[in-house]
Amino acid sequence: MKIKYNLLWIENDQDWMESIEDDIKSMVEDNAFEYVRHNCKQEEEGLNYNAYDLILMDLNLDGQPSGDLLIKKIRENGIYTDVVFYSSGGLDNIKQKASEYNLEGVYFSGRDRVQFVDKVSKVIETTIKKVQDLPNLRGLVMGEVSELDSLMQNILEKYFTTEERLSALHNKVTKNREKTLRKNLQHAEGDGCDKLCTLSIRNMPIEEIAAAYDSSQKAHSVHEVLKDFIKHNKIKVDNSNFFNSYKEEIIEVRNNLAHCESKTEYGVEILRTRKGDISFTAEEFKEIRKNIAKYNKLFHEILQAI
Repeated sequence: MKIKYNLLWIENDQDWMESIEDDIKSMVEDNAFEYVRHNCKQEEEGLNYNAYDLILMDLNLDGQPSGDLLIKKIRENGIYTDVVFYSSGGLDNIKQKASEYNLEGVYFSGRDRVQFVDKVSKVIETTIKKVQDLPNLRGLVMGEVSELDSLMQNILEKYFTTEERLSALHNKVTKNREKTLRKNLQHAEGDGCDKLCTLSIRNMPIEEIAAAYDSSQKAHSVHEVLKDFIKHNKIKVDNSNFFNSYKEEIIEVRNNLAHCESKTEYGVEILRTRKGDISFTAEEFKEIRKNIAKYNKLFHEILQAI
């Protein structure tokens, strides 16, 4: 599971589905996932049923097979995604059909709005809990931060296209890196070090510069873009602390998860970092997902404004 929560809804009554979908969408988004729904009215040829986090299956579909037989077919293909199986014919009816085919991993509901939303919400919470551990969080953060890096790289390539902007970039970001290198050399070789420490990327095109910058340098560059856009009213966002916030909420979290050991105490997973132990509860997992989604949205807004 990534930041997107992929829901497959096999239902032939579009009006009924849309009448209750907002409740389910809100529940997913309250858990800091992006709600993504695919709807089909019957079995869909070539559909990858394994690509979804949850399947909602009506008993009566347009054409054959019926819902129970389609679940059976999905299971026979080795796909064990959780399914909420529902019908207006009552719970006893669909439970009997599920029993006939020995269907596993299936939850049952009627079509009553309150009952259905309650059951689906509880199953969604269960599927989310299954991935709320450090190994899954590591995978999610590594993948999503890589995507954020790619978005920032795109911003740099599209914005820093003039000599004036490139010069400003080097005076802010590249120069800062050169100062750090010079300081490190002076520490290693003594105060007599007279190396200029001029980085070769000053002579590279922006595509190569953007690729060479690390996450922190990319974020520093985006910070400069934001300052310009806010100054000229191209985007409405408070970026006064963007660079520091991004480092704390994204880069440091990524680095800690990538390099620090973990342990479990009293059922709570704890990450051992240089700044002390960090515990991870459901709220911490949610906050990390929210931050990733927040910056993903911001970077897309910047790209649209360029």
